[in-house]
Amino acid sequence: MKAVILYRSQSDHERSVNDYMHDFEHQTGKTIEALDVEQQEGQELAQLYDIMQYPAVIARAEDGSLIKVWSDGQLPLMNELSYFIKGD
Repeated sequence: MKAVILYRSQSDHERSVNDYMHDFEHQTGKTIEALDVEQQEGQELAQLYDIMQYPAVIARAEDGSLIKVWSDGQLPLMNELSYFIKGD
């Protein structure tokens, strides 16, 4: 499983997303991919899962199927997200 954070660059939440990703990797040894919704890949993913509020976190299986979405503008607890991500 893997996780993706959708965020908008040069926004109020960009710094918190970067800090979260850094802390998450430091604490768990696992990585999260970040996609800017201003870029094509980020836009497509946001549209696919009907995400309108950022930051949002998507946990997906290796085949791309959706497992869980956090899209209330708040980042999930690290131990909650870590449960959904296999180690690198």
